Amino acid sequence: MSESSEKRPSTHRQGKGKGKGKGKGKGRPPSQIKLITKHLGEVGRTPTRQIRIIVKLIGAKAAWALVKEAEAIEAEGGQVVAATGVRRTFGGVFFVLARAALTPEQRALVWPSVATLRERRLAKQATRPPSPWAERRQVLDELRAEVGTATTCKVTVVARPAPGALVRETSTMLLLTRGAPPELPPGQLTLPKKADELTLYTTAKHWAAIAPQLAQDPLDTAIWSGSLVYDPDLEGLSVLAVDGTTRALDAARQGQPYAPLDAPVPEGETASVRATVIGRPGAVVKSGHARLTLMQVTRTLPIPKGFPTPPSAPTQVLIVMSWYQWRAVFRQLEAAPTAQIAVHGYPVLDPAIPGVAVFAQSVDLRP
Repeated sequence: MSESSEKRPSTHRQGKGKGKGKGKGKGRPPSQIKLITKHLGEVGRTPTRQIRIIVKLIGAKAAWALVKEAEAIEAEGGQVVAATGVRRTFGGVFFVLARAALTPEQRALVWPSVATLRERRLAKQATRPPSPWAERRQVLDELRAEVGTATTCKVTVVARPAPGALVRETSTMLLLTRGAPPELPPGQLTLPKKADELTLYTTAKHWAAIAPQLAQDPLDTAIWSGSLVYDPDLEGLSVLAVDGTTRALDAARQGQPYAPLDAPVPEGETASVRATVIGRPGAVVKSGHARLTLMQVTRTLPIPKGFPTPPSAPTQVLIVMSWYQWRAVFRQLEAAPTAQIAVHGYPVLDPAIPGVAVFAQSVDLRP
């Protein structure tokens, strides 16, 4: 993973004044908020924000009165934190006095709860529209300069196959069209307008159990899991299923009650497709609000006997994440050179790579 691949945007703004060095607002006296912050000796982002909110809530005059009160406490020996026995800083005394002077509603604005912060973060995410799918082409060369490695690229497909499966002695081939895609987190790319098809290979043994059950129960669906690969001959995605069952058969195997679906899944259509990619990302590049990284699959699950020979070229996987998903694992990846990320999401064909694009629904760290 490139250290320079993810940079924080600059917050510096150029002044609009005339002439060199004459920025906007130059010569104005500092605000009361800045004076109070400097007087208290606070420089951190969080205390600076808290001081700004306090001054706006109670006014500069009342805030200066709290500063004077804090000075008086400091002059008498200061204030000690009861739990640790450590003396509070000058700014810490000010915040204790401010907390006592504010109403509960005002305190919630200065020191919001974790739940409130999460609600604000989700609201901010929702305001970020997805960037166009075509924008990824502009950064493909940059992504190809540093490709990561994926040790796992597996998929789970839930579908209702249509009649007409190509049944062979050792395997069965099915063609599945995509159902409605899942709802994706905000801040990613838009999904391709044209949904691709999946070619799925399952063993004759699994199909012999699945086919009669589906014929008997129109509300049941098949469940397959296996490797997801790009097939250059078909110019599409193929699923090499190593396991296959149905919802009813799986419930019976686990000794659990079977709950049929409320409505049947259309024949030949998927109900859900979910991929899991585990690996170490390469360059992570910004595209709109999204973060993209390209990975190459280094191994697949064992291929059952009778399946077509997998493509010789490794499958390329484009991971599409939101900034918030990437931020949750970015620091830990930098600190742990052997750590990997696990991306769970919706896979689609990306002919520009060519390969698979996985739209992340969740991203977590694997030590």
